[in-house]
Amino acid sequence: GLLTAEGTTTVVVAHDAVNRAILAALCDNTPPDPCAIPQRTGRWSRVERDEQDIAAIVIDACPGDGQAP
Repeated sequence: GLLTAEGTTTVVVAHDAVNRAILAALCDNTPPDPCAIPQRTGRWSRVERDEQDIAAIVIDACPGDGQAP
């Protein structure tokens, strides 16, 4: 599948509420309550997967703040 293929990159562009729900459901290092995850309008987050975990590496970053997508 898309999230399991090695070396793939996936981009999701959605409403902040959808992004928070995805982060809460997929990432081992985010709160289970989507409302507890910051994801303001115009912000982005980066998720990485290894053999064992899916983790949010960057959450609620602002374009131009020095974070790398």
